[in-house]
Amino acid sequence: MIRLESDCMQENVNSEPAHLGRKLSIAPGSMLRGEPAIPSSKYYTLRYMLAATLARGESTVAFPALSDDSEALFRGCRALGAQLNWRDTQRQFLQVAGVGRPRSQGPVTIDVGNAGAVLRLLLGLGAFLPEVTFITDHPQSLGKRPNRELLEALNALGAACEGTGPEGYLPITIHGGNLHGGRVTISGARSSQYLSSLLFMAPLLGENLDIVVGSAPFLYRGRTILCVP
Repeated sequence: MIRLESDCMQENVNSEPAHLGRKLSIAPGSMLRGEPAIPSSKYYTLRYMLAATLARGESTVAFPALSDDSEALFRGCRALGAQLNWRDTQRQFLQVAGVGRPRSQGPVTIDVGNAGAVLRLLLGLGAFLPEVTFITDHPQSLGKRPNRELLEALNALGAACEGTGPEGYLPITIHGGNLHGGRVTISGARSSQYLSSLLFMAPLLGENLDIVVGSAPFLYRGRTILCVP
């Protein structure tokens, strides 16, 4: 039984809203039994799916998180060239035929929904495509999140990025495909997703990439830490 208590009265939790100062009391009940289903992590699902997309051959991602963000991620992985197929009707095991280096036959449009992390990590990998445009149907939320620092870093690596406004809002079009290594600087203060995006693309450059974060250098040699053939 759950009760809301105050100095002068008690009431059931489903009655009128409690006034300030009342306490929530939970009385002991019988032993709980069952097998709770713990939701999967969107954070890990995003990174596992990208790793599987960039790996050649087939991978199986078990119990990926299922959400609107995940659907945006799945669209993005397919746009990069991966093939995704569910191995079961419960959508618990997703088979991914990786593509290695992202590729496409022509211009690609990726709807990232309202998934900010999906957008930032796909921006780096999308720069390997000849032309990709990122869009959103949430202009008042994700559409107002800045991406300027990451776009500037991609420009320094050989891409031509066209964001909306001075802060690089969506929609964003990237003309890429001919990237190279080098040295880029990001502050890291606005979003760590910028760094994650660069780290995922680094092994595919074929040249060393030095990333300087803020005032302290964070040097990353792509082929010595994360190797994706």
